[in-house]
Amino acid sequence: MFETFALWLHDDTFSKAYILVLMAVMVLPMVLLARWYHGNITNTEGGRKLMARQDAGKVRPRSLRGVADGAGMAHDISAGRYGEHARNMQRRVYIYVFAWLLAVGVLAGLLITAQALYPPPGIEAPSQAGNGAKRN
Repeated sequence: MFETFALWLHDDTFSKAYILVLMAVMVLPMVLLARWYHGNITNTEGGRKLMARQDAGKVRPRSLRGVADGAGMAHDISAGRYGEHARNMQRRVYIYVFAWLLAVGVLAGLLITAQALYPPPGIEAPSQAGNGAKRN
């Protein structure tokens, strides 16, 4: 069955469709997660405080300090400082992201493995012997 899938990948249309599906699985769930999170976190006072902390500029994206700030916020949410609603949402986000990572890993892994084990015609698979550097 895996060999059949790998051979289908040699078809240009199937290959492009599979890559489009992979890209959709990479992007769409995160867009939906962001919309759901921002639509629901402000339903409670604790969630509004959490978003106010983020909006106040205490969390700096794209920096090591921003990573530390984000980790601090995650710790505060886990500790219940922003209420049970925010804590439950955080748990749901963790489960959702884990499932998303698993799905992307499986889909990308299938593609990479299929192309490595069954390369398209005209491209030889690397041999197991002799791949190392020559020694003098």
